[in-house]
Order: sequence, then C-alpha cells, then structure tokens
Amino acid sequence: MAYAFAHWQSFRTEIFRNIAELNVENLVFDTLQAAILVSVIFCAGATLQAIEILSEYFVNRGPISNSAFGGRILSIVLLVILAVIFYLLHYAVRALRTGWHPRTAPPRAR
Repeated sequence: MAYAFAHWQSFRTEIFRNIAELNVENLVFDTLQAAILVSVIFCAGATLQAIEILSEYFVNRGPISNSAFGGRILSIVLLVILAVIFYLLHYAVRALRTGWHPRTAPPRAR
C-alpha cells in the first residue's frame, strides 16, 4: 500500500502539477528509490522472522552441532548482508539524483 502511495505522490507531482514540463528522470529516480526501500523493509522483516525461527529452535532445545543450526545462522547473515547492500544502493541512487557533495570539515574558530 505504501509503495502504491509513493508512486501516486510521485506521479501527481510530476505529471499533474508540471503538465507543461514532464521530467521523466525524477519519475524514474522516485520509482527506483521506492522499490529499493521496499526491498530493505522486506529484508529487515525476513531477518526478524529468521531470528524468530532460530529462537524457536533454541527453545525446543535443538542441537547446535548440526546442519539445521548452521543453515539458520547462514540465512540470518545473508539477509543482513542483503539489507545492507540494498541500503547502500538506496544511498547511491539518492546521491546520483541530488549530486555527490563531499563532506567538508567545519571551519575552525580562531
């Protein structure tokens, strides 16, 4: 629902308000940013679900030295890595859209 709402806001801003001048680049970047943020949210939700499954495994006193435990740990690690990659991709898309501004040190007081 939020994904559809983000698209609606983007289309309303770019198409309905700026009829004389359509900026397709902004539409593409808005759509890409929304899709990447949805993927970050899905990865975070899947990570929480994998942690819940691992917790249930521990509550049922499953053995630590078998492949089921390793598979559960590996799935958590991979989901966290995917979430970080999607977040960095979102940051890169945002930087491409607004331009890359390197951070500078604040001026020193004399």
